[in-house]
Amino acid sequence: MSGSEFPRLPPSIQLLMRAGDVLPDTPPPGYDRAMGLLADLLEGIDSPNAFVPSSKHTGLCRVCGDFRALTFEHIPPRAAGNSRPARAFWSLQMATSDEPLAFPTRGWKPSQRGVGGYVLCAVCNNLVGTRYVPEYVHFANTLTDRVCVLLESSGHLPGILELQLGDWALGDVARAGLVTLMDVAVHDRLLARHPDLTAVVQHPGTPLPPSLRLGLTLVLGSQARLSAPICTTNPEGCVAFSEAALAPFAWTLGFIEDGLGPLDRTSDVSDWLLYGQAERPAEATLELPIGFLASPNPGDYRPAPEIEADMPSSD
Repeated sequence: MSGSEFPRLPPSIQLLMRAGDVLPDTPPPGYDRAMGLLADLLEGIDSPNAFVPSSKHTGLCRVCGDFRALTFEHIPPRAAGNSRPARAFWSLQMATSDEPLAFPTRGWKPSQRGVGGYVLCAVCNNLVGTRYVPEYVHFANTLTDRVCVLLESSGHLPGILELQLGDWALGDVARAGLVTLMDVAVHDRLLARHPDLTAVVQHPGTPLPPSLRLGLTLVLGSQARLSAPICTTNPEGCVAFSEAALAPFAWTLGFIEDGLGPLDRTSDVSDWLLYGQAERPAEATLELPIGFLASPNPGDYRPAPEIEADMPSSD
């Protein structure tokens, strides 16, 4: 690794660089803040059942924080297309392989029930499934149909989909999306930092903490990506977020603290959480970015040709 060394990274945090890149002389803005944040949010990630456990156990529910027997939660909801068997592989291993856009032929783990894990107690699982998932599924299916019509009529997709949202219970959709992101937290670390997230889910109309941002992108592709909190950097600054993505939606939870910016190619839908259950705002609109799940890197919604054009040449 050439260039100046950044400050020592906390445990469980790795620095991933592209071949040929050189570290700048000084860390980008927000770097120290991001490292401290990740050290807190990722504490204990190497311990059993820390991320998305695949077996039954008793642990801390990611929504209410109670210590209970945990049930299987589809991430995202099963009825929104997450019902087929899946294969799981670590994104870091894919990103550092010779073919980062190709899913490995071996080394993966099967998940017969779809993408998900034992992360919610039965009470919270039932609450989310009963109150919020039906509207989420309806919204997802409608947007999927709309994308299919666009492809059939024009042969390509715009970068932005302009939506009129007066027919949707947006708060219910957003709360279901938020739960998918709480599902991929590490143990109780997210709730320890933001205990009011429990009320955001359980009591419709409760606002998101001001240092958090709920992001949404319409995505295409057969892959899924689940990411505990992660940081990406560029010369302008740092972005810290977690991600739960499977077509048609990529949900992100951005940590907007001092020196940390928002993730590109996402639309901020944090204010949807202000709507009560089944409340349908009459004049709501949204410019929803459209992206792809081709990259193994969280937050990367570029199409495969654009990613390949940015990859170093093998010559």
